[in-house]
Amino acid sequence: EEDPDSFTGWRNYTLVGEVNDGNAFHAHAGVAGHAGLFSTAADVNVLLDLLLSYGTSGRRELLGADVVKEFLAPDAAGNGLGWIMSNRLLGVDGLPPGSFGHTGFTGTYVLGVPTFGLSVVLLTNRQNLGVDSDTRYNDVNPLRRAVAGAILAGFGPDEEP
Repeated sequence: EEDPDSFTGWRNYTLVGEVNDGNAFHAHAGVAGHAGLFSTAADVNVLLDLLLSYGTSGRRELLGADVVKEFLAPDAAGNGLGWIMSNRLLGVDGLPPGSFGHTGFTGTYVLGVPTFGLSVVLLTNRQNLGVDSDTRYNDVNPLRRAVAGAILAGFGPDEEP
């Protein structure tokens, strides 16, 4: 049994190309499905746009529409496969039905709003500054809400994309 006060395995450097999930790093050699998505904002936007267009990109079908519908079908808890479908959990009031997104522990936020053909990708790293005096990371939820709210405010209630 490891004594947590004597643990010396912390990485004390800026992570580049490594998971920021200690469990994945130490227990799974850095490779674990729960450790998150690694990409650029532009590439994550491609994924969101692909879902918003029911699997097509240009004239090519990359995912079947039925697969996308399965990903975005709310389950008993109200979530899709890998996607949050609840306005409360996404931190934005008044999202149109069918909106989906995901929040990441490190501060990432993605939001798809099919009604407006809108994808929002916000990549931040709340862990980069370390913890506060209460050993907590900065809360990025107010920033997530402000960004999504400002973007959505540009769409009127009856506006088409």
